[in-house]
Amino acid sequence: MKKMINHPDDVIEELMAGYLIAYPEYIRRSNLHQRALIGKKRHPNRKVSVLIGGGSGHEPAFIGYVGQGMADGVAVGNIFASPSPIPIQAVTREIHDGNGVLYIYGNYAGDLMNFEMASEMTEVEDDI
Repeated sequence: MKKMINHPDDVIEELMAGYLIAYPEYIRRSNLHQRALIGKKRHPNRKVSVLIGGGSGHEPAFIGYVGQGMADGVAVGNIFASPSPIPIQAVTREIHDGNGVLYIYGNYAGDLMNFEMASEMTEVEDDI
């Protein structure tokens, strides 16, 4: 099987750029981190914000789950690797509206560790 990759180091950035070009009415890049995307059409009366995240390579998961009635933001990791705590924390800060943030991620060691770490960092630094 052939792959359409310009350069291996640029795969994730190009993938995210492609989604931003294809769906500008639904998602935008985070103001706080390049590996974080935020949904543009969030429900105004939502009880809790939803953050989804995980490794790339399973598209349209996880980027494809951001939109109205679905996740409010996504933290994107490398191919088959969990996102680091930093983009998770960035999305949490941007989508938190006072009612809490629910994390949805896979049952993988890296996801468990990084989402837990991001949760603790955000609680200490931002009281979220």
